[in-house]
Amino acid sequence: MGLKDSKIEWGKNLSFNPNKKFKDKKRYQFFNELAILIQSGLDLKTSLEISLENEWKKNELESLHQILKSVVTGKDLWESLKISNCFEPYEYYSIQIGESTGQLGKVLLDLSNFIKKRIEQKKKLTSAVSYPAFVLSIAVLAVFFMMKFIVPMFKDVFERFGTELPAITKLIISISEFIGHNFIYFLLLVILIIILDKLFIKEIWYKSRKSNFILKIPFAGELYKQVQLAKFFLAFEILSSSKVSILSSLKLLENMFEFYPLQIAIKKISELLIKGTPINEAFLSSNFFDKKTIALIRVGEEVNQLDLVLKTLREHYSQDVDYKMGMISSILEPLLIVVLGGIIGLILISMYLPLFKLSTSFQM
Repeated sequence: MGLKDSKIEWGKNLSFNPNKKFKDKKRYQFFNELAILIQSGLDLKTSLEISLENEWKKNELESLHQILKSVVTGKDLWESLKISNCFEPYEYYSIQIGESTGQLGKVLLDLSNFIKKRIEQKKKLTSAVSYPAFVLSIAVLAVFFMMKFIVPMFKDVFERFGTELPAITKLIISISEFIGHNFIYFLLLVILIIILDKLFIKEIWYKSRKSNFILKIPFAGELYKQVQLAKFFLAFEILSSSKVSILSSLKLLENMFEFYPLQIAIKKISELLIKGTPINEAFLSSNFFDKKTIALIRVGEEVNQLDLVLKTLREHYSQDVDYKMGMISSILEPLLIVVLGGIIGLILISMYLPLFKLSTSFQM
């Protein structure tokens, strides 16, 4: 194969596995092993070759081979990761700083620790909402089945007897008829919303309105905001401890987060810092951060202990999120059981109430 042909083949291979990012667990494994190998004194090429010997899926292994080939041809690691489309912007831009400052091993280790903590957060979130979500799904399906099939059967029985129905029974039958006549339209509406969400997800006006809607949801909106803040200060702490400048850190964080209010806040802070505004005043310009957070940042700036303050804020928001997740799990489960059990009980009572009246009239 000639040089020209190999270049063509390499160009085709660059498009392999587009937008198929590695899962968090795999990215943690990759960064952690690479950090250990590089900090042991091995060069990047050898470290990548050794990491390829571990257990990977076929598509993951092919992507890593492409990354290795790219590094061998003279590209930096961060650029090779970017081309692969398998990693997050925050990750390869962090590695770019690590390569330019000679701290690649430390940055890789920080990235693996960051991903590890994010995996732990996801596990806590999943464990907090999985059972309530399961209970809710089953209950909703049960209520739908009753309204769609059981209530119409009772309705036919009542029509045969021609008795006057109680108000609660009439209401349940009306709701059942509404669901039966409009279910297909409701299903189409849900599909349309999903399609529009995918279609406009990159549009600024849509991201702004969607994020504002999320933040206005009682309790859930505030919890979602605190989750974003916990991730923000975790990433900020890692970058700061790696001696990355604040402006460079904020630029990386802006690329990392997709939550629009946080993106805008980071961008505004960066612009003010470029103009020479103190860090705490730059954070104060955004409504996304509360007064307590800004006060701590001001103290850290004054005593030159910003790293310690970022760690404190990260721990504060992480603990707050963990507490609220536990509270959701402990309160939501019995609440769902009581509410949905009450709904199902109400439907059954409304259906059997006319039958009790009929049996009483026959006895008389």
